[in-house]
Amino acid sequence: MREAVLKYLLEHMQKTVSGEALSQKLGITRAAVWKHIKALRDRGYRIDAASGGGYVLCEVPDGLEEGLIKHHQNHDWPVQILADVTSTNKAAMQWAENGAPHGALTIAKVQSGGRGRRG
Repeated sequence: MREAVLKYLLEHMQKTVSGEALSQKLGITRAAVWKHIKALRDRGYRIDAASGGGYVLCEVPDGLEEGLIKHHQNHDWPVQILADVTSTNKAAMQWAENGAPHGALTIAKVQSGGRGRRG
């Protein structure tokens, strides 16, 4: 549900989004909306409270954030974000061997042993 709140805010970036409208659209309580907003803030999203009620997504975190990556995909393939790996190719192959679906995406914040396409 948190990702649904994020998706709605991203679709309305820099615009005031009513907490009541969010709760009705997603079928959750206003208290649940507030909890998801708080969790998103803790993940680095700058969500301001608008005067007169509502929320404004002003800034997204700088870094690998699954919700942002999924928002910019044209499909709903799973995303695996790893902190530190020697090779994203090896991590992706291991995931594939364990049943990752076609199109799954593997990303690492740090890659220490990858060779790239030119060695």
